[in-house]
Amino acid sequence: MAKARIAASAILLAALLAGLGAQAPAGRGQEGDVDAVDVVVLLDLSQSALPYFEDVSDYVVSSVVKDYLRRGDTFHLLSFGETAQPEIAQRVAEESDIKSVLGRLYLLYPLARYSDLVGALTYLHQYLADL
Repeated sequence: MAKARIAASAILLAALLAGLGAQAPAGRGQEGDVDAVDVVVLLDLSQSALPYFEDVSDYVVSSVVKDYLRRGDTFHLLSFGETAQPEIAQRVAEESDIKSVLGRLYLLYPLARYSDLVGALTYLHQYLADL
């Protein structure tokens, strides 16, 4: 039971992070992209996330990708299990960019043996600092 709670907490953290966007510096990118944001999603790919993975993926697709992303924004998908790594960093300029993000998201599957949540949060912190 405790193992399921930990998995649910990790997956919930990933879902909550889906709604966070780091404001891009003013004047960044092409003209008209002053209000562009970087949307960063940290997704648990451990086996403990398997029962919740489809729900979280659907949340990312429906709430973040379809409803939140705008032209000029950049979508960053980070995953973690034993280690954390970037999956995609895609600037959204047209519909094909959204399809690229969705394609990468749907290719992911929770196969990692365990979650290193502390390592993932450390990686996320450094990744956001580098943005």
